[in-house]
This record gives sequence, C-alpha cells and structure tokens, in this order.
Amino acid sequence: MHGGVVVPAFETTLPHWVLLFLAVGVLGVLLVSGVVGGNYLLSYWFGE
Repeated sequence: MHGGVVVPAFETTLPHWVLLFLAVGVLGVLLVSGVVGGNYLLSYWFGE
C-alpha cells in the first residue's frame, strides 16, 4: 500500500476551505482564551 494514495483521498473528502475554516476557528479560540486570561490576570494584579 502506498502512503500517497491516502493523502489525495483525504484531500478530496475535506476541501481546503474546510481546513482553513478549522484553522481560523482554532486560532480564534486560542486568541479569545488568551485575551480572557490576560484580562483576568490584569484584574487580579490591579485588583489588590
């Protein structure tokens, strides 16, 4: 079995815009969690 046969089949089942959408979604979640965590730390430090 060739490993090259699996990759084109995987690419045909998942279009590139789906992969791009998933990548943007993951980055968005990381960004939001980072901003929320940063605001929580700032409010914790300046709240004392």
